[in-house]
Amino acid sequence: MKLSQSAKWAVPAGVLAAAAIVAGGVWAVNNGLQLAPAKITTKSCDTIKKTIPVVLTADSPPHEIRAHQCDQLAFTNQTGDTVELAVGPHDHHIEYPGFEESATYAGGTESMVLRETGYYEIHDHIKDQLEVKLNVLN
Repeated sequence: MKLSQSAKWAVPAGVLAAAAIVAGGVWAVNNGLQLAPAKITTKSCDTIKKTIPVVLTADSPPHEIRAHQCDQLAFTNQTGDTVELAVGPHDHHIEYPGFEESATYAGGTESMVLRETGYYEIHDHIKDQLEVKLNVLN
């Protein structure tokens, strides 16, 4: 059986397309982009369920936090420098309901009420060294 010229290229083109999709997914994960959960929910959180302390130091390892809606993160800056907490990968910030980026001076505190479910990355926008990976559940 003799294949036409277009049929000879069909399989390699399909393999190339699949490889491009996989490579795009690897790139997205390596660049801090994450798939959104199936359903994101947002609450007003009139009452704080639990306060989770997060101490930021100059040599902090990345924090991985699993929390629930209406919990609160209480950041304490013990880095010795000013930090500016931002949500999302560095230079690709996203808005998080009720949280404003602001400078937190050495020894200062910042809080964040977890109103929206999902997976988030929080970092120091000034030095891009501190990192918190946050999973907010219902």
